[in-house]
Amino acid sequence: MDALRLDIKKPTQVTHPANVRTDSSTHLPQLESIAYGVRVRSDKAVVVAASGSFGTFNIHGTVGWAEGRINSISTTRMLEDATDITVTTLGREDATSAEAHRASTLRRILQGAHDLLNNPWVRNIWFPHSDGLMSWPDHWTTSSSIPKFTSNPPHMLLSLNKSQQIAVNTMLSDSSDHHLTLVQGPPGTGKTSVIATVVQLSIASGRTGIWIVAQSNVAVKNVAEKLIKVQFTNWRLLVSKDFHFDWHEHLYSKLKENVIRSDDFLYAASRFDGNPVILCTLSMLSNKHVMKTFMGIVPVNYLVVDEASQIEIGNFMPTFIHCHSTLRKVSFIGDSKQCMSIYGVKLRY
Repeated sequence: MDALRLDIKKPTQVTHPANVRTDSSTHLPQLESIAYGVRVRSDKAVVVAASGSFGTFNIHGTVGWAEGRINSISTTRMLEDATDITVTTLGREDATSAEAHRASTLRRILQGAHDLLNNPWVRNIWFPHSDGLMSWPDHWTTSSSIPKFTSNPPHMLLSLNKSQQIAVNTMLSDSSDHHLTLVQGPPGTGKTSVIATVVQLSIASGRTGIWIVAQSNVAVKNVAEKLIKVQFTNWRLLVSKDFHFDWHEHLYSKLKENVIRSDDFLYAASRFDGNPVILCTLSMLSNKHVMKTFMGIVPVNYLVVDEASQIEIGNFMPTFIHCHSTLRKVSFIGDSKQCMSIYGVKLRY
């Protein structure tokens, strides 16, 4: 997989801009990261380049726990008088839960634990027929058109143009031609509006188990805000504490009633009752609570992937394997100039 090769290319040293502060209760030095993308991680060996009235020198140390922007640090020399520091962590970053799950999945594949050719998603994407046609289990196809409403249509449907409506109809279709759908469009063409409309009409037709994912937390949040705009609130948004706490809580001020943070997952099962729509990053699908508990309450029946062009296709393998017994429809949505090469129906608008 390309993603595994990228892991090997992770830098062995990373520089992090940070400030030094003193804990008010313990009087011990702490590091305060300045930027989330290059924050100091926990349990890492570090070299601190410090300067002040005493001159400039390097200090070796170890970073302990991390809580939001703050890290504990143990060094060979006190840092209280330092006026300017730069922290460099030594060694590659530890694998995330998603990376560890992907590596475990690949290992089990190599051990023969997964029969890839009997998995329709894996077979059609990675091992397609020579004629390019896809084949799906007969019992997956229930209709050749969009499903009928089991309740009144939503009253806050967005106004769509012709190409957007075609995209919506294709994403709703249960036809064997549309189990795997690719919707492409440049920025500003209303792809998020298409997702919101698909969600509304899916719920009105009685569908459940709709999971909306993206590579970034911000992309997931944008879809959630669109759902709020159309007055659809029957969903939950899963976000990691690492991203949310002390860094990006302000982004979720309008969504906080629907947000479930990862440090609350252990006791959050009751919050999923009656919620047919879940939003999260693709990496969150590898969280152990999500896989073992939440997917049992809200099965992954329909998967919508926003900003799909930003995701290496191999990163979907664990989800296609873990969810193969319930997953019946996947819609990839992305930029027409960036969208990945994948088998499926391509709709440009």
